[in-house]
Amino acid sequence: SQNVLENGTYSAIVEYYNPKTYQNSRYQLQVTVSSDRVIAIHFGNGGSLHSGSNNSEYRYQGGVLSFSTDYNGNITSAQTSVSIYYSNTNSTTTYKIIIQ
Repeated sequence: SQNVLENGTYSAIVEYYNPKTYQNSRYQLQVTVSSDRVIAIHFGNGGSLHSGSNNSEYRYQGGVLSFSTDYNGNITSAQTSVSIYYSNTNSTTTYKIIIQ
């Protein structure tokens, strides 16, 4: 099937809520999209969270994009959620991602 977005890196608004600190944070970050799924979130410090195997004991879930369109059917934004489960602390952080 045809992808809606070209595979590549996009600028996105990334919001996340830390349930341990009750902190809501919002950042402009780069995300990697493949087959209309966000497969990586890149942080400004060179770190990233990504799907597939990693050596940081986390599990990456979600990332499938849904698209908003205008009256003419043009895509105006794409959004998704990614949940990261950390086995070492038994905690989950959810990232809300909006590509405009």
